[in-house]
Amino acid sequence: FRETKIKNIAEYICNVHVQGPYYLNFGDCSPLAGRCGAREYRFGQAVGSDALQALAAADFRAGADPDHLQNPDGSTHINLWYRLTTAFAEEEMMAYSAAPRHHLTVWYPSVGVYAARQGSWVLGAKFGSNGDSHNHNDTGSITVYKDGRPFLIDIGVESYTKKTFSPQRYEIWTMQSAWHNLPTFDGVQQLAGAYPPIPGLTTYRRSVSVSEQGITLRDETDYPGTVDLTLLTEQQPVPTADGFAVGTLGGIRFDPDAATAAVTAVPITDPRLRTAWPETIYKITLHFKKMLKLELY
Repeated sequence: FRETKIKNIAEYICNVHVQGPYYLNFGDCSPLAGRCGAREYRFGQAVGSDALQALAAADFRAGADPDHLQNPDGSTHINLWYRLTTAFAEEEMMAYSAAPRHHLTVWYPSVGVYAARQGSWVLGAKFGSNGDSHNHNDTGSITVYKDGRPFLIDIGVESYTKKTFSPQRYEIWTMQSAWHNLPTFDGVQQLAGAYPPIPGLTTYRRSVSVSEQGITLRDETDYPGTVDLTLLTEQQPVPTADGFAVGTLGGIRFDPDAATAAVTAVPITDPRLRTAWPETIYKITLHFKKMLKLELY
């Protein structure tokens, strides 16, 4: 527990925590990772992490059963270790007064995960490659939260089946780059590394920045054809003169002469996905050439 690496592992969940129940999620992760409780609190104590203790104590006070000892049918798990851990830590967690806090920026180079926050905005970005465990084809994708609510989303994964861990894994829609906040080139999506060779395409550069006013996303490419850029939202996008209003959260602004757009309602029926998302989410497809700048506000 005195090793720096173990403390860093412990604090990962603090660094990708957004607010309340939400986390920045990648690959097979869900945005609702579950509430922390006594085990995380004791882990924080063991590695000397005030940040993890604060998050675990706040979650424990906010949730009636963060250690999942109670089943929906009223029965309980017979897990004496969890029960004793909770019993002996409860008084400390209830009295722990420090509020959860976050770093303004976090960078994990080994997995290419970046997180940044300013004001009411939280940005998560996936760099690197598609060579991670439980990965999706999502290199370059971003997720965005505003006021603790999902703005641009990563869907996550459906209920596990045999196909999920078979050679047909990337036939599943939630694994595909076209179902992340990413471009598609004349129907060509990402593969194992990122994009395969595409005639006429040598560069696609994405830059993103976050401020207290919002998030700016700029995509530039030398691809000669039309790029189809996907954006996924939880709240319904409504067209405006210069983009979309995203439910009651805010909006997406772009030059209407630079892109055409379409919105598709996507029904969510899988039980695992429904634990995190409503029965309908939305897919915005922006068609542009060469360069597109988006302002999220």
